[in-house]
Amino acid sequence: MPTKGYQQAHCAKLGVHAALLILLMGTLSACTAPTSTDAVSACQNEAFATFWTLPSSVSGGTRIITGANESSIPGGDVWLGYDGERDLTSSTTWILAAGMNASGSTLVAMDRRTCRIRTSTTQPRWFQALTSDGDRVVATTTQGSKASIVRMSAGGVVDGEEPLGEALTSQIIVAGDSYIVLAATLDEAPRPKVYMVSRSNLKLERVIDLGRTNLMVFSGVVDGSTLYYPVTADENGEKDLLGLVDLRTGEQSEIDLGSRSPFLLRRVGEYLFVGHTSMTPAFAPLDSYRHISRVNVKTREVVGLDLDHGIVQLEQLNHSLAVVLMDSSGRPAELREYDPESLALKRHILLPAAKPGEMFGGILPLR
Repeated sequence: MPTKGYQQAHCAKLGVHAALLILLMGTLSACTAPTSTDAVSACQNEAFATFWTLPSSVSGGTRIITGANESSIPGGDVWLGYDGERDLTSSTTWILAAGMNASGSTLVAMDRRTCRIRTSTTQPRWFQALTSDGDRVVATTTQGSKASIVRMSAGGVVDGEEPLGEALTSQIIVAGDSYIVLAATLDEAPRPKVYMVSRSNLKLERVIDLGRTNLMVFSGVVDGSTLYYPVTADENGEKDLLGLVDLRTGEQSEIDLGSRSPFLLRRVGEYLFVGHTSMTPAFAPLDSYRHISRVNVKTREVVGLDLDHGIVQLEQLNHSLAVVLMDSSGRPAELREYDPESLALKRHILLPAAKPGEMFGGILPLR
């Protein structure tokens, strides 16, 4: 696993793979933060919100900046856990969980039309991955080395839980009739796996071993019946592959991307965009990872795009590709928006600056 400092700087690009956060259980007490007219106007006029958060050991919570407007969520570490593809079709996005303190955990929902925030405080339970399924929350939790998948209503009522065995999970993908859970065993040499769980009854239906790497997989996209995932590295070093799994048959194949260390993955239209970056500076300085691959899912054609700074986060924004880049000091500093067809730069925006001690919580697309 990466160092905590690197996790904090890159938590958004990893979804909620940063392990051992807190899931909500028990009775919730919900509240809604008031939203001013200026805040609603800023939300409607801006394409994304920026999150800067403080560690749980420091009081102060998380700042949410939308244009010139700023609001805050009290509490500790905040990790974006939304499923970008699904949540952009909904007005309300379950975006994050925060906590790691004695008072409990906090689940936050944001209305993308108004940026209105609704928080619920729960009794703490360790969790690893989080996403939404309509108005319900789906998460993976851990107790000791045992992982489970849990589904809850917006009010916090648990309507199902299924054990997954000894595993560390990194992502939950809602796909058709299944929840696709990316995970790895807790052996000395982790074995990456895909758990397929029924959306109807939350029962584990199938487990597929990923054969292209023996290290953990942190991001995936499902298109039809195919799971795509970056093959970042194995025990011999960095790789340059995009792995494919047919979820019906278990058949596996690969696409050669021609560039080292694919890690981030996001779909924009008919393309998959792969951010080539790294979890740790063990192989090379993080700012040296500056390549993006565009993969046509129909033809498997790969087109590359070289940038001039290290990559932190990829998102779909206004039907374009949004890339968060670091500055020369390694801090997330700029968002660039690219046309997915021509790869031409459409615009670039400087991100709001961090205050002392803050960590980058990521950008959240609003459009």
